[in-house]
Amino acid sequence: TVFKTKALPPEPPHITRATALPIRQFITAGDAGEEVPARSVFTPAFADALTYRWGDLNGDGYVTGMELGLYLQAKVTEHARQSPQFGKHPDYDLSRGDFVFRLAAAQPSEIVTAPPKVDAPATRSMRRESKTGSEFIFIPKGCFQMGQPESERIALVEELGESKYNQWYADESVHRVCVESFWLAKHEVTVDQFRRFVKATGYRTDAEQNAGGVQGCTIWDEGKWVWRASHSWSNPGFTQSEHHPVVCVSWNDANDYIEWLNRETGSRYRLPTEAEWEYAARAGTQTPRFWGSEGARACNYASVVDRSLTWTKVFPCHDGYEYTAPVGTFAPNPYTLHDILGNVWEWTCSAYTTKYSGSETRCTNSVSARRVFRGGSWDSSPRDVSSARRGDALPDYRVYNIGFRLAQDVAQ
Repeated sequence: TVFKTKALPPEPPHITRATALPIRQFITAGDAGEEVPARSVFTPAFADALTYRWGDLNGDGYVTGMELGLYLQAKVTEHARQSPQFGKHPDYDLSRGDFVFRLAAAQPSEIVTAPPKVDAPATRSMRRESKTGSEFIFIPKGCFQMGQPESERIALVEELGESKYNQWYADESVHRVCVESFWLAKHEVTVDQFRRFVKATGYRTDAEQNAGGVQGCTIWDEGKWVWRASHSWSNPGFTQSEHHPVVCVSWNDANDYIEWLNRETGSRYRLPTEAEWEYAARAGTQTPRFWGSEGARACNYASVVDRSLTWTKVFPCHDGYEYTAPVGTFAPNPYTLHDILGNVWEWTCSAYTTKYSGSETRCTNSVSARRVFRGGSWDSSPRDVSSARRGDALPDYRVYNIGFRLAQDVAQ
């Protein structure tokens, strides 16, 4: 038996916002053409998600339609050859609300008979890495439309014109991609975590070694990108606390950090592939950003170019930060990943190709290949804070708006 004694917390702001907006949602037992077994796996999993709170993936005392869908996708596919589908009705924009189950307040005397012990997603939806304390979120396998939806392409062409669009955004072609389940860090690697690595190893970053024959780290100054010899991860040119995402780190630096962490923990962490990154960032959505197309909502979810800056194109809101924000400051995406858009661009392990050729689904070992970074940053205009937006650079490139987060295979 299990005694349920945890009291229901006050209603979080993201639940208040979700329930204030209209929504139509669906959850199905399987995908089109799949045979559902005579003895249902989906129905008891649905009931267990609410009865045992297993569907409360972020532990806030509520189960949203998105959380329930993610739980069922992971749980049902463990025991049956069917893939539950979920989403929001196409007549309703994805930036609308969410259906929410409010879990009943527990009473000290309430006793629930525990179910047979199983490897349920709720027991493995999050794990913590012991050396630096990074938290990892379980991302269930699935297929999605990777790249730029037609509506986003049309909007960019209207804003930029065909010539500039082809120069800057034509490499974001839409195509179907499938990924296996994996773990992805809830937050970007912080200054504190990177500092532990430096102290333990005496490591000097590419910026500190003037790798590639250039000094320091790149910054934007007076309308152009310039190298600053005095800038590095410990002095990016603006104030950061230990809880801000580390920047001015190259792809090489990120992987040296990972090699150290793997030696210390006996694990096999890595950077996410480009496909894994976009799949996790979208979390089932097909709008430019997981919160929808509305620019005014950006400041609920990300540190971005906002009204406090005098740029031509800004988000019509205030996020409260001039540069980076401490990780986890803003609301997460439906997978409970924080800062997956905005704050800092994030390195992936994939090689860049102009046209998607399969490289987006794997890590590269090439020394010379350009690497992909994703997500936009604190100084990105609205068109660059997008799930489809791609950036690329050589492995020793470093700039004051690129950091990284970790991934791991499920088997590890």
